[in-house]
Amino acid sequence: MRHRQSTYNVDRIFTGRADPPLSDEGVATAAVLAARVAPMGFDAIVASPALRARQTADAVAAVSGLAVVTDDRLLEHDVPAWEGLTREEIDERWPGAWTAWKERLELLTPGAEPWADMEARVTAALLDHGVRRRRVLVVAHAGVLRALGTGPLASPLKVGRSKGRWVRVVDGRLVDGGVERFSG
Repeated sequence: MRHRQSTYNVDRIFTGRADPPLSDEGVATAAVLAARVAPMGFDAIVASPALRARQTADAVAAVSGLAVVTDDRLLEHDVPAWEGLTREEIDERWPGAWTAWKERLELLTPGAEPWADMEARVTAALLDHGVRRRRVLVVAHAGVLRALGTGPLASPLKVGRSKGRWVRVVDGRLVDGGVERFSG
């Protein structure tokens, strides 16, 4: 599932690998989400090490009693040139780049992580954790969920703050288990 609202999300700032905390609303909705998710019977919680994902995972851990394990492969898409910029600022500096990325995952800015690399690292992380543990709650980013939909699951997912995706590991591959809309 995606982390709750960060301080960058409030101002519609591209986050990428930047590390802002959850907003006050994000903290509140993480607590609501934790109450809903904790009883689902997860055996482990794995999170991106980014603060916003970790804070969300920690809220679930506090209710479930599980420890949070972090995995760098679950970090958000790395587009360093865009970090800290609004969509308008990105379009001003690189005309058409935001639209190309959103519509076709085409990156028109230097130094960006290739999308195929993003898909590969996310897939590897989920396969590793899914094989080692029975039911794993993964707390990460919109880009991580999107990479599942464009890569191994091949079913696009519009990701908002309240979306999650069920994924199963079957015979060494990821299988789509569907989308869930979480309250909060």
